[in-house]
Amino acid sequence: MPLGPILTQPMKFIKFNAPFEDEKINYFKITNASTNCIGLKIDLSCTDRIQTDVKVCCLDVNGSIKIRIATKCFDLDKNAQDCIAITWMNVQNEGDIDEEFFEGDGLRNKKNYFC
Repeated sequence: MPLGPILTQPMKFIKFNAPFEDEKINYFKITNASTNCIGLKIDLSCTDRIQTDVKVCCLDVNGSIKIRIATKCFDLDKNAQDCIAITWMNVQNEGDIDEEFFEGDGLRNKKNYFC
């Protein structure tokens, strides 16, 4: 089965407005635009500064999920290149998957978000 695309809103960047001394919360949405059920894995470049409420999930065809992202206080000059990586793979049936699922064989795609 070929891998299909995902759609993200916003497309490429998640912005957090000043002041950066305060914790911030934002959201992004992922939609499965493929013809197969997919499994998603969210990887963060810096888990001590960035947190999400979802790490791994499954999406049905045309299904979507809204993911909460929170930042802790940070210094903008030192932390200007944080990244969120979204990896997705086809799954046989919707159900519970974990991070180990993504360590196995199979085609996968990856999209990076920049914060």
